[in-house]
Amino acid sequence: KTNLLDHFENLAKIFNEKLEVVTSGENPIRELKKQRNMLQILPLKEDMFKKRFLFKYFYTNSDFIAFDMNKFNQLLIPISEE
Repeated sequence: KTNLLDHFENLAKIFNEKLEVVTSGENPIRELKKQRNMLQILPLKEDMFKKRFLFKYFYTNSDFIAFDMNKFNQLLIPISEE
């Protein structure tokens, strides 16, 4: 987690933006919907490009839900899935 947080801090410096990491027991998707003017940084996974329109409201994977929201600008970072 420390290395990942360091990378996010570096990205915030590059874009001259403030980084805020929030940890809480609240539903993260509901909290995201309340935000404005935000850049989402999401992992880019191969499964994100599969069709999900029928059951997309029943997903428990927050990456897929956030990707499908299309409310915010998104920076997708490719990850290696093994």
